[in-house]
Amino acid sequence: MSARQGNLILNKEYKAWLAKLKQKVRNAQLKAAVKVNSEMLLFYWGLGADMVEKQTRTKWGDGFLSQLSKDLMSEFPDMKGFSRRNLYAIHRDDADYILETFPIVKRKDIAQFGEYRTKNLILEIYDAMQQAKESGRPYQTILDPPPADPQVAHSFR
Repeated sequence: MSARQGNLILNKEYKAWLAKLKQKVRNAQLKAAVKVNSEMLLFYWGLGADMVEKQTRTKWGDGFLSQLSKDLMSEFPDMKGFSRRNLYAIHRDDADYILETFPIVKRKDIAQFGEYRTKNLILEIYDAMQQAKESGRPYQTILDPPPADPQVAHSFR
């Protein structure tokens, strides 16, 4: 065996270990991206629920959404989605489109459930809420615990 063949860089064992290490890095990156996307999805879901709850305690025309939009855009200038228009109304097609921007969640859902379950559940809930709004009957959430459940909600300051 020559000196070069005994070199760690040329060693087959080292190359196999390096390949496994690279795969671990890729897996960690993928897991991090999934967690970020999942957390952002939960954030936007919670933001919508919080806004609905806050709006029930404000008067029409008091500028709640405009102020919220200004405050969020000022604090998070690099984030998209905080314009007054975006906060005011997310239509079903918008929700459908937004949910397609989470490819890792989609891929994981399809692998685990055979469908984009997260998107389907959110759109199902959206449809039920819209149907309740149109019929004039109250919407009954399927979430457990429901959004803004006093047992799990943050206190107002």
